Amino acid sequence: MSRKISRRTFCKTALYTGLFLTTGQAGSNHPAWAYSATAVPKNKPGSNPADLAVVQNGTPEQMTGKAIELLGGMAKYVAKGDVVVIKPNIGFDRRPELACTTNPEVISTLVKLALNAGAKKVKVFDRPCDQPRFCYQHSGIEAAARRAGAQVSLIDETRF
Repeated sequence: MSRKISRRTFCKTALYTGLFLTTGQAGSNHPAWAYSATAVPKNKPGSNPADLAVVQNGTPEQMTGKAIELLGGMAKYVAKGDVVVIKPNIGFDRRPELACTTNPEVISTLVKLALNAGAKKVKVFDRPCDQPRFCYQHSGIEAAARRAGAQVSLIDETRF
């Protein structure tokens, strides 16, 4: 079953997800919760009104999985045979511990979830500010994405 989403919905979901991934506070004692920024008819069976999920207290893998679950599961966004692009922040030549880039475990989890939901292929790439090859390697994202089954590509400046 192939479901199409509008560009506006995709951009809004990407924005909210980015905000979630950059503002989560590991180590706090707050429970997981979901927040809805848009109205969804309450009488619609099986509807999930959440546009944003914030999850705390766990590993990056656990929190990413729980957030996707709260948003309705990866199958809500990925249909069998889809080609999925995951665009992490690999902007800088920094180690994961410095939190300047997306956590590699988050990317690995998203790749696995997309493939388990039926994606034919998952591609991971970004256009870093620093030297791409070093950014991909030092961030840990390249290795984590490849281990999870993604195709990882450097942006070719001549085609950008």
